[in-house]
Amino acid sequence: MTVNATMNKTTRLATLVARRILVGRVPKLFDRDYYLRSNPGVAASGMDPYLHYVWFGASKGRDPAGDFDTEFYRSQSGPTRLDPIRHYIRQGVKAGLDPSRNFSTSAYLMRYPDVVAIGVNPLLHYRNHGRREGREALPATEKLEQTVAIRGVRSEHVLSFPAEDANPFEIHLRGDLPAQREAVHVKRLCFLLKLTNDEIVLVLDAFQTAGSDRQTSIVLEMATGAEPQPSMNTLLIAFEHCYTTRPNDKGSVRLRYGEVRLWDLRKPTPSVIEIFGPGAAEFCSSSGAGSSA
Repeated sequence: MTVNATMNKTTRLATLVARRILVGRVPKLFDRDYYLRSNPGVAASGMDPYLHYVWFGASKGRDPAGDFDTEFYRSQSGPTRLDPIRHYIRQGVKAGLDPSRNFSTSAYLMRYPDVVAIGVNPLLHYRNHGRREGREALPATEKLEQTVAIRGVRSEHVLSFPAEDANPFEIHLRGDLPAQREAVHVKRLCFLLKLTNDEIVLVLDAFQTAGSDRQTSIVLEMATGAEPQPSMNTLLIAFEHCYTTRPNDKGSVRLRYGEVRLWDLRKPTPSVIEIFGPGAAEFCSSSGAGSSA
C-alpha cells in the first residue's frame, strides 16, 4: 500500500467517525456518488463526502445532489445554522421552500395528499417514485381564473366542492331529469373539486359509464376527511349549455347539460381529460351548496 493510499484510508476513517459524532447520519437526500463525481478533489482526499459538504461545500455553493441547488435554496432560506439539506428536511418543507427551480415543494404536497399521508420528504418521494409515475413537480404556470373553462364565467356559476367546512358531498349522474319550470339556462356551469387521484379516477369512470348507458343512475359519495384531501383544486367539471335550478335549502344543484368537459388541474397547465355528451347531474352537500369560487 502506498503512502497516499494509507493517508487516504486514514482520512476516510477519521472523517467518517467525526461525521458520525458531530453531524450524525447522512440524509437520504444527499447523493454521495453525485457529490464525489462533482468534486474529484474530495474523492481523492478520502474525506467523508457529507462532512465535506457540511463544513466546506455548502458555503462554497456546491450541490449535494443533481436535484438540489444549494445557492438557489440559500436565496430562499438565508443564513441557517444547519446545512441546506438538513434545513430543508427539518424546516424548509414546512416553510414551502424549494430545493431547486425545477421542484415546487408546496405544489407537490398540494397535488398529492398521499405523500403527505405517509410523511415522506416530497423531493425524496419524487426522486424515488414520483418522476417514474409521471407526477408533476412544478407549480401551475396558469392562474385558475385564466383557465379557458373559467375565463369569462360569472362567479355565481363557479361552485366549489367540498365547501369550506369540508363536509361530505355527493355527485349524482342521472339517466334523466324532468324539466323544471324554475330552471334557467346557463351557458357554462363550473364545479371546482378538491379530489384525490383515486377519486378523480372514480369520477371519470362514472361519467364514462353514465355516457354509455343512459338508463344508469350513479351516486358518488365523496367522504371528505376519510383521507388527506388536497388543499388545491385538482379537478374542474365544466357543464356546457345547462338548464339548472338554483341551490335549494337542501344544498343541491340540479342540471341538465348538453356536454361536459373534465379538466385536470394537477398539471402545470390545466388540460382536458375527457369530453362527454349530454346528460343530467346533481351535486349535493350536507352543509348546503358548494361555496362560490
